[in-house]
Amino acid sequence: GWSGQLSGASRSTRSFRSRLGGWQPLAAGSVAVLISTRSRGLKASRQALKGAEELEETEVVFREAFQAQASRCELLTQQLQEMAPDDQGRAEPSSSKGVGNGVSSFSPESPGGKTSWKEAFEAARDFADTLEKEVEKAR
Repeated sequence: GWSGQLSGASRSTRSFRSRLGGWQPLAAGSVAVLISTRSRGLKASRQALKGAEELEETEVVFREAFQAQASRCELLTQQLQEMAPDDQGRAEPSSSKGVGNGVSSFSPESPGGKTSWKEAFEAARDFADTLEKEVEKAR
């Protein structure tokens, strides 16, 4: 039973060792090097994961900032529309055309949108700044 299987395993281990030219026992320092190398690998993995989490957190912040700029654009557009005279012949201010669609089109979630929330925020901020200048002119 078991004794025959164990002796067979022992023989195959011995022959395996002899094919490799014989194994030497690992010194204590070798084990420490292996553990250290593995530890550095885990540390690098943890740092990469932490970096990804920080990137994700940064994107969340820029997404919220983008949403704030989109709200700012809506308010500025309302102000421009309220300030415009009632005559139908006058064209809307150039930057207020399609504000809802314009700002939301910057979103990375929109087809053809920006590639990151940071880029979307920057585009929405620039658009809001343009609207704000038009509000100032209209006053």
